[in-house]
Amino acid sequence: VVVGSGPGGAVVAAELTEAGFRVALLEVGQWQSSETQSCSEREGFRAAYQMNGNLFTEHKDFTILAGSAFGGGATVNWNCCLPPPQQVREEWARDFGIEWAASEEMQQSVEQVRQRLAMHTEGVKLNAANQVLIRGCERLGYQSEVAAQQGWEPESPDNGGWCSLGWKHGSRQGMHGSALADAARTGNLVLLDGCRADEILRDPLGRACAVRATVSSGPSTRQVIVRGRGVVVAGGTLQTPQLLRRSGLKNKHIGRHLHLHPAMLVWGRFDEEIRHFEGAPMTTVSRVVEDQDGRGYGAKIWVPNFHPVTFSVLTPWHGAKEFKESLTGYAHAAPLLSLVRDQGEGKVWEDAAGNTRIAYTMTSQDKKHLMSAGEHAARILVAAGAREVHSSHSCLEPFRARDSAAASSDGSSADFEAWLARLQGMGIQQNSVALGSAHQ
Repeated sequence: VVVGSGPGGAVVAAELTEAGFRVALLEVGQWQSSETQSCSEREGFRAAYQMNGNLFTEHKDFTILAGSAFGGGATVNWNCCLPPPQQVREEWARDFGIEWAASEEMQQSVEQVRQRLAMHTEGVKLNAANQVLIRGCERLGYQSEVAAQQGWEPESPDNGGWCSLGWKHGSRQGMHGSALADAARTGNLVLLDGCRADEILRDPLGRACAVRATVSSGPSTRQVIVRGRGVVVAGGTLQTPQLLRRSGLKNKHIGRHLHLHPAMLVWGRFDEEIRHFEGAPMTTVSRVVEDQDGRGYGAKIWVPNFHPVTFSVLTPWHGAKEFKESLTGYAHAAPLLSLVRDQGEGKVWEDAAGNTRIAYTMTSQDKKHLMSAGEHAARILVAAGAREVHSSHSCLEPFRARDSAAASSDGSSADFEAWLARLQGMGIQQNSVALGSAHQ
């Protein structure tokens, strides 16, 4: 019995079924064909995200976007696919005793995944927003590159722009086109979708032997017990600890040591239309501030994909007129997302009502790294030609370029440097800036 159909559970299911085992795969998300998907934010968040996309940390200072779909987080993640950095692998081996992480065996596994997912940088199409990142970095002398993508997109009206809402319809994309497809082809896979694992059951010797679950189909539900020779729990960082606790496990580390990869948005407004919501997001990356301490801790700068509802939520309120102008300039916006490799930790637990609860605090070093990335992102936008730069800070007015003649070749000016100083002065205070996490 395998709980969870994301990258962990799907790969386990594929390995076991290909070895001849019959596998029951339990997934709380409902299977949907591409033909039945609506490509609307309302339906996408309801169908594919935990808490319909309304999951927050205890102080409401982080929005947590976590997949709850057939195929797990891979269903709503973008198609960017980067191998684990060597510094990270060496840290796993050195600090956590996972020696194989730095071994040749690990490298061979990475290469096998690369081939199965058809990871590639050749022929990747860059939409206008990703071209902004490349152009700005080139003018500033910052590092940037085309980010490897998994699978192959067919020609379609959205050109990959709806992948954050589960719209994956190409070759080898997500678990649908790789591990789950491999498992299904064996004929040994039994899928229970709409199935919430309530408790792991154990035999008299304490070995996991079954899962008690609730299967939902529309308004009706039924209790089931799924038995097997063993149970693999792969429900993700947020749900796995809760299931283990419900099943009576007491280890003090369950639910702790949570990392979120905190992310912060800066966006620029251009004279020309950018239409960042069309075309695949995150096809480029800048690593200019990726290693700020010599240990591989820092932040990457990416191009995200935000549809209107999400964009409006991330736009701070500076008054009705300013908010309206920001939204009417949506098609002219080029967003850059800074994502930090965090050293801070949090915890996740289930309250008495069965709700997911998350507590998380950023370290001062993580805040410093994220603010540095935000400043670099702003510089990239101005160097690429942005006429305005907007931060997610609630008390910082946007920067507006008034006199292009006073700007240097990279777009910098005294006014812009003063605005950047105010940005840095804001720092990251609780609930003063929109922060999010899409990686758990």
